[in-house]
Amino acid sequence: MKEIIEDIGLSANKLLNYIGPGRFLLISNYYNRIVNKLRLLGCYVHQISPLEMNDFKSDKSYSAIILGNSGISYFLKAPFNFFNYCRALKSKYIILCPSNIELLSLDNAKKKQFWAMYAINLGYRRFPGGYTITEYNNTEDDLLSSSPLILEYIDDDLIKKYPLEKLLSNRELHMDMLREYSPRADAHIVRYSLASKYIRPADTVLDCACGLGYGCAILACQSRAKRIIGVDIDKEAINYAIDMYGKKYSIEFYIDDAQNLSNIEDNSIDTIVSFETIEHILNYKKMLQEFRRVLKPDGRVILSAPNLWVNENGIDENPYHVTVFDWNKLRGIISDNFIIESRYRQEAPGGVKLVNSKKNILEVSLDTEIDDTEWWIVIASSNPLIQYNKNNIKYMHPYFTKNRAGDSVLVDFENYYVNPWIYRTIVQLGERITNTEELINICLKILEKIPYSTADFGAAATIIGYKMLEKEDRGFLLEEFLNIAKVYTCEDTENPHIIRWQISLSYVSALLCMYYSKIDNAIIWFNQVLKYKFKKFSPLISTKLISACFWLAIIYLVKNEKNISEQYLKRAIIIGKEGLEEDIERSVGNIEYPLPFAFQELAEICDMVSQCVIALENLDIFNIAPGRFWSLVDVKRFGLSTWAQHLELENEKLRKIICKLKRNEIERYK
Repeated sequence: MKEIIEDIGLSANKLLNYIGPGRFLLISNYYNRIVNKLRLLGCYVHQISPLEMNDFKSDKSYSAIILGNSGISYFLKAPFNFFNYCRALKSKYIILCPSNIELLSLDNAKKKQFWAMYAINLGYRRFPGGYTITEYNNTEDDLLSSSPLILEYIDDDLIKKYPLEKLLSNRELHMDMLREYSPRADAHIVRYSLASKYIRPADTVLDCACGLGYGCAILACQSRAKRIIGVDIDKEAINYAIDMYGKKYSIEFYIDDAQNLSNIEDNSIDTIVSFETIEHILNYKKMLQEFRRVLKPDGRVILSAPNLWVNENGIDENPYHVTVFDWNKLRGIISDNFIIESRYRQEAPGGVKLVNSKKNILEVSLDTEIDDTEWWIVIASSNPLIQYNKNNIKYMHPYFTKNRAGDSVLVDFENYYVNPWIYRTIVQLGERITNTEELINICLKILEKIPYSTADFGAAATIIGYKMLEKEDRGFLLEEFLNIAKVYTCEDTENPHIIRWQISLSYVSALLCMYYSKIDNAIIWFNQVLKYKFKKFSPLISTKLISACFWLAIIYLVKNEKNISEQYLKRAIIIGKEGLEEDIERSVGNIEYPLPFAFQELAEICDMVSQCVIALENLDIFNIAPGRFWSLVDVKRFGLSTWAQHLELENEKLRKIICKLKRNEIERYK
C-alpha cells in the first residue's frame, strides 16, 4: 500500500467533460485518487512513475497522458524530454494539471506558457475544446493551478508540411492561434468559445473568412452544431484548414468570397460566425446582404470588429484593413439587416489601442456608454417576420427531424403555425432572442399582424405574459393582457398547437393574477387550464394541468378549505395517470429515435404527481406546522428547484432589462 497520496488538480468528471472517456496513462510517483474514479466511469487507467518511463513499453495506445505534481516536478528541467516521449507514444492529448503549483521550484514552470511553448515547438497545439470565457477573464489564467493545460497531438506529416516557422512568417495575415500561446491568441480563441454558446443544437454553421480553420475546430468541440462549414478567399489557408482540421473534426472547407458566397445555398445556414472580417471588406453592405441570403429566417449572425483602430490622423495603419468602425457605425449597418440581440466588449494585453489592458470579454447593454474597448463582438438575429416567405422557403427544424418526430404533432410547427420560423426565435428556451426588449417587440408585431386564431398569436401572447412576471412594474398592463387571454382561450379549435397555447396562456394568466393578489381571478384561470383536453396536443402538456391542481390545492389550503384542497390533489394524480397511460409515441415521437427532451418531460409528470401525493399525505400537518408541510412538498427533482420558479427565466439579464410594453399597443384587443 502506497503511503503518499497525490491528487491532480482536476476531477474525473471534469476531465471527461474535456476529452471524454478513454485509455489514460497517468505519470505520477504516488497513489492518485483519480485512478479509481476514472475506472468507475468506464475508463482504462494505467499509472507509472517518471522513473519507469524509459523502460515502459505498451502494445496499446493511450488517448491521453496525464501529468500531475510529481510528474511535472520530475520533468521541470527538461520538458522537451517529456514531450518527445509523448510524441513517441502518439497519444492524442497531453494534460498538465497539478493540484499545487507551489511545489514547483521554478516560477516560470508554474505558468502554462512555459510548458505550452515547448509542446508547440515539438509538434502539439492547444486543444480546441480547452479554453473558455471564464478562463479568459481570470487574471491568473496562465497559472497551471487555474485550469488544466490540454495539448493536442499533430501528425508528423502535417508538422513537416506546415512547420511553425512558415506560419510565423505569414502571421500578420493568417495564424493558427492554437499553435501560438499569447494573450492575443487567447483573444482570438475565446471569441469562438463565446460563439459556441449561441449556436443551437443541430445548427448548420458557416465560419466566413475562417482563415486557417482553427476556429471551426473550436466550434466543433464546444458547440452542438451538426454541420460546420468554413470558407476563406485564400487558397493556401483553406488547404491548411482541410489538412489540419477538416477530416479530424468533420468540417467542410471551401474557397469563397464573403461578398459572394457561391458555395452556399439560399436559406441553408442557421448561424454565421465571422470574426475580424468586416474591416477587411470595402463593400461590407454586400457581405451583410449575402449573410441575409444564406441565413434561414430564424438564423443568427455573430461577428467582431476592431473598435476605432486609428492613429492621430484617423487612419488605420493595418495594410489589410479598408474600413474603420466604432460602435455607432457597426450598430447602424447591422441593424439595417438584423435584430441586434447583444454585444460584448473585448480587450487583451498588447493591443493596438489598449496596450496595457487585462484580458476581458464582457457583455454590456446595447445602450450603455463605453469609454473605449479594443474589439466589439455582436450577436444578431434574422427577423422571421420579414424574411419568411412560405411560398419559397420550406421549413425544417434542424433538431426535430421527421425521423425523430414520427407522426407526433409535438414538433410539427410547419403544419400548425402560420410562420413556423418564429418558434426558435421567440419560443425555444436557450435558443430564442436574448434581448428581452426585441423579443417583446417581435411578439407585439405578431399580435398586430397575425390573426388571434393561430398558434403564432398564442405563443406571442404567452411569452409576453411570462415577461410581465419578470418585472414588478407591469401590473398596469394586467387587465389589458387578461382581455387578450380571454379572447384567445375561448377559441374553439382542432389545431393541437393552439390548444397547447390556450393551456399555457391560461396558466400564465393565473400566475399573473396570483402575483398581483387577485386570488379569485387566479382560481378562475387555473380552472380554465383544467378544462382543456390536453391529450389533443400531447400528454407532456399535462404538467401544466397538474401544476394548476397543485396551486389550487395550496390556495384552498390557505383559505382553510382542506376538503377542496384534497380534491385538487387527487385530481392531479388522475391527470398524471392519464398522461402516462397514453401511447408512448404521443410523447416521445419515434421510439427508436425519440425526441431528446421527451423522456425528461415524462419524468416531470411523475415528479409533479409525486409532489401532489406527498402534499396529500401531509395535509394534516399544514395547520400544525405549515413550514414543515412546505419543506416536505418542495422537493422537485427533475424540474426547477421550487414550484414558484417556473417563470422560465433564462439569466440575470432578463430580470434587469425594462421592456417597453405600452397600453395602446394592446388596447384594441379588449
